[in-house]
Amino acid sequence: PISSGASPPKSTHTQLHRCPSGHAVNPHSLDSWQERFGFAGSQSFSHKRICMQCRDPIPPNWAFLGCAHSCDHYVCCRPSCVASLLAAAGEELRASCASRAGLVEVVSRPESMPLQEAALDRLIAGVMAADDSDAARVAQPTFPPQRPSRIQPTDAAVLAAAAEERASLVSACGQALRTSGHVDLRHGTSATRGSIASTFRSATDGSMPVMEYGGWKAVRVKAALALAALRASSDLAEAVDDARPEVREAACLGIEALAKMSRPSEDGSPCTPSAATHLGGVMEAVADRLEDEAELVRAAAADTLRTLLLCGEAPVADEIFEKLVRASRRPDCTPCGSSNASRRLWKDTVAKGRFDRAVDDAVRAARQLIDQGAA
Repeated sequence: PISSGASPPKSTHTQLHRCPSGHAVNPHSLDSWQERFGFAGSQSFSHKRICMQCRDPIPPNWAFLGCAHSCDHYVCCRPSCVASLLAAAGEELRASCASRAGLVEVVSRPESMPLQEAALDRLIAGVMAADDSDAARVAQPTFPPQRPSRIQPTDAAVLAAAAEERASLVSACGQALRTSGHVDLRHGTSATRGSIASTFRSATDGSMPVMEYGGWKAVRVKAALALAALRASSDLAEAVDDARPEVREAACLGIEALAKMSRPSEDGSPCTPSAATHLGGVMEAVADRLEDEAELVRAAAADTLRTLLLCGEAPVADEIFEKLVRASRRPDCTPCGSSNASRRLWKDTVAKGRFDRAVDDAVRAARQLIDQGAA
């Protein structure tokens, strides 16, 4: 029998996003106190890991991509290696998922981060290509103009199928936006390998706050971009008030992408149809995130408000302008309780500078819109 510290027999499976036994890889990290801890030797902290793409050794305190079993197959988090990993996942999807229904099934289940991200890339590309073809068809006039006709039963069936397909896409992207990452057998305990909370010091150098692994953040942001491409503004507005800060950040980025779609292009063509709908309704929800407890959420909310105000699609309420002014004047240090001690609101100086620039631009844009409305 195979011992607990031995690796399973190698197979001819050479895909980078899967181990030789066919298991999907996901982000992992270990800390020194997790040595052994009831795991196989190949999953211990001091095990020597080699990236299967660049063939460089992976330091033990680095985050890496590997399966949840005892397979000796690892990929480091360098951008070039992660790009090769996503390319391999995309090749598998092109060979196995030829329809949108298959992509929706892959997006809905979070067992494999590379496959989920590659499926979201294909969904975004397909939705944007369909929007471009619809816009070109609407912009092209017909001569002579056709008289409006009654909707035939076949057309109604097509519209119903399209609405059902869009609802399934929105539901799948909403699940990916709120994904909890890879759920292993020890999920929710300190022994789990799939959560950055238990190995926070090893997964980051402490210079800036990190809420999750970069791979799952990419999945979450791409899910928000897919919702923006689907014009699901109500789903994004609901996610802005989510309990988890990583979901709120991704939702703000999705609303910013939706606002950019509402801008007229540089060549003078009109904005994407229905992209600017309900933007005014989400502006108040985003403005409330300017005082969020998470730094990255505050910075993303400031960027989103700036983009919304630069679009000029919705009137600026007095409450939103007051929140912007209050955010621009808010000190970095605030008193902590009844003592004389104080705490800093910003640990990441880069995010602080990004927040200040975005708030200043948003205040100027809001004042211009208010002056235009008064005139």
